[in-house]
Amino acid sequence: MTVPIPATAVPTEHGRTTSTPSILSKAFLLLECFSAEDRVLTFTELVERSGLPKSTVHRLLSRLMSLDIIEGHDRAYRIGMRLFAITTSMPASNLRDLCLPHLARLNAWSGTTVHLAVLRGVRVAFVERLTGRDELPAPKAGDVLPAHGTALGKALLAWLTVEERDGILPDPLPRFTSATITDRTELERQLQAVRHSNIALDLAEWHPGVYSAASALVVHRRQVGAIAVSTRSAAGLTDELKAGLLQTARTLSEGVQARIDAGEAGWTPVEDIRP
Repeated sequence: MTVPIPATAVPTEHGRTTSTPSILSKAFLLLECFSAEDRVLTFTELVERSGLPKSTVHRLLSRLMSLDIIEGHDRAYRIGMRLFAITTSMPASNLRDLCLPHLARLNAWSGTTVHLAVLRGVRVAFVERLTGRDELPAPKAGDVLPAHGTALGKALLAWLTVEERDGILPDPLPRFTSATITDRTELERQLQAVRHSNIALDLAEWHPGVYSAASALVVHRRQVGAIAVSTRSAAGLTDELKAGLLQTARTLSEGVQARIDAGEAGWTPVEDIRP
């Protein structure tokens, strides 16, 4: 579910390009082979997953290892500490560090899959996922999804102005399941209700059989992220579960606001959310 890295040609349905991609694109193809579930990969696995020739993978690995972007690990490879250090400088990393203990408690209490995400344009970028007892199909950290098809996206879109939404939402709105909201008037009606309640729902609108509720983290009436819980049925989104979600969102919003108001470095976009 990751977004293809721009290359020198148009990507195919499998994320490959119809002509030779740039060296940077090839490097990202290699790096995107790694995930939270697959932290260590062999040379053969990297060739198979990237779709790149063995000689290209060999050259890229040599260069990336010389930069400490990738490191060797017991005849295999993993992400290196230099790349880890770079990623921890992202604002979303600060948000994740603040939220993770609270998300873990929500996950343990509810048994549901719990997400943290931020809005990037018209897409939701997933920052963290804690799997629930049901082990639902769910996006992992780093994945991006269209905002209008998810509870997280609707929770975040609700805190934009109508003009801001008009500037980013596609027309027409794409459909992902039979339940996806594709009517802009209906979507606006839902977003107004979400703005009032801070509870957004995804009733199998992105993936069949997955139902979610989300709440935005709000600072000075601007969203800075959102959290969500997911279940196998709409009935699983109980009032008790929504109340727990809301309380967690309020606690996290207060935590983010305290850090922004104190002027702590790395908490952005400060210019958007200061009073």
